[in-house]
Amino acid sequence: MKKIFLYLIIIILTSSCSYSIKEEGLCRVKYIDDSNKKVKQVDTFFNGIVYINDKKKAYKILANSSIEFNENDNFNLKKGILLVVDKKLRNRINCNKSHIEEKIFFDNQQGKCQFYRLRLPSWSGEVYADVKIEYNVDLATKIINTKLHFIYKYGNFKYYGFFIPLSVYWNAQKYLINIDINTNKNLIVKIITEHKVGDKKDERQVVYFRRKKSKELVTTDMKEFKKEKKIRKNIWSENNPDIFFNNIFEYPLEEIKYISSNFGLIREWRLSNGRIFFSSIHLGVDFAQLEGTPVYAPCEGIIRYAQMGELVGNTIIIEHGLSFYTDYSHLNELLVNPGEIVNKGDIIATVGATGAATGPHLHWGARVNGIPVDPRSFFGIEEIFIP
Repeated sequence: MKKIFLYLIIIILTSSCSYSIKEEGLCRVKYIDDSNKKVKQVDTFFNGIVYINDKKKAYKILANSSIEFNENDNFNLKKGILLVVDKKLRNRINCNKSHIEEKIFFDNQQGKCQFYRLRLPSWSGEVYADVKIEYNVDLATKIINTKLHFIYKYGNFKYYGFFIPLSVYWNAQKYLINIDINTNKNLIVKIITEHKVGDKKDERQVVYFRRKKSKELVTTDMKEFKKEKKIRKNIWSENNPDIFFNNIFEYPLEEIKYISSNFGLIREWRLSNGRIFFSSIHLGVDFAQLEGTPVYAPCEGIIRYAQMGELVGNTIIIEHGLSFYTDYSHLNELLVNPGEIVNKGDIIATVGATGAATGPHLHWGARVNGIPVDPRSFFGIEEIFIP
């Protein structure tokens, strides 16, 4: 009888235990109290993974993660990926450790743009995710708030993503991605990852304007210029979930003869009398080309802006999706109108020398979340559609 009573006590104590823990690979688990195995901190390494089950939820801590728990079982993810599921989905948490996967595409250099892609299992259902990108700029922090957008489904997985602009103005050494993924108002995945940013070499250029063009510049209607600039800024700052691009991204000219100004140059505009008219960072790539040369859409998109502007001349803006835009300035003839859908290779304009141009050329720029980036960042954009 005593043995039976003792056995029942053991069963009750075991069932009342708040935690069930499973460790795989390289990891380290610290406990608040070793006797009840209540977790204080978990660190996983390159192939480590830890499962924690309590009465209501199950946690899956993926490789290269660090997380802290307090006495009330509230968690603080310091870095890595944490999967949180309720009781109904608990049995599915022990699926293959690679079912959640993140990947960064494109160069990590200042002035360029990257793409973050996240793979989630289909059972995650319809998800809602706010994204915060924090850039470490010397002793300050710059923040971009965006969304995790659905891209496509392949097999039993769904793929999501967003662009990461690396501003040439900020001189950021690294950035932190913070993502909270929710479904049915419940957090299911939390991600905090850090990424480095490569330096960009500063280059300078002086641009000289002839007498006729200098006279045009000094008579520029700056009030109108600021008004137009605000309109363009409002377009570039939109964060739409639609994706128009679905093909290879190419140059907007059939032949690249000569790049007269690279992206990110520190440029000084000098008038014919030697006076400095303007100094700025060049936010595009200039291609010297014959006037009248066709300009092509580099990939699919919708025309959002097509008009003559002060300093920029005839200008077109194409929206490609996910807050990604390209722009084309100093054009001679505009061959499209706002609202038109264009495909890769469609002729949208011809090369000209309108606005602040020293000669016929195409100024080609790009923006993501309103931030100017080198348009050549997007070569290879089709890779994000390859599982």
